[in-house]
Amino acid sequence: MSDDTPKGSYFYPNTSDDPDRTDVLRNKFGIRSHSELRTEEYRATAFRMAEIAEGDGPQGRFDKEHLKAIHDHIFQEVYEWAGHTRNESPIVDGER
Repeated sequence: MSDDTPKGSYFYPNTSDDPDRTDVLRNKFGIRSHSELRTEEYRATAFRMAEIAEGDGPQGRFDKEHLKAIHDHIFQEVYEWAGHTRNESPIVDGER
């Protein structure tokens, strides 16, 4: 993470390629394009979501911890911060 990037930022700064000017989420692939990230996110999460649909995902009572476990299960290959809420100190680029 560069010195001019706020620690814990969820976005790569100045990377928007969309009309809404929203920056791209930091991801394990290092992708800085919305369209490329969308494609890779789908590839990485489709199998995980199928596992959940078949009952092979995290088991629980749909409380906060269970929902975090589901998020982690689905997005573990895409985002370092998968399974964490935004009010937690995130792990981004290996830093907390």
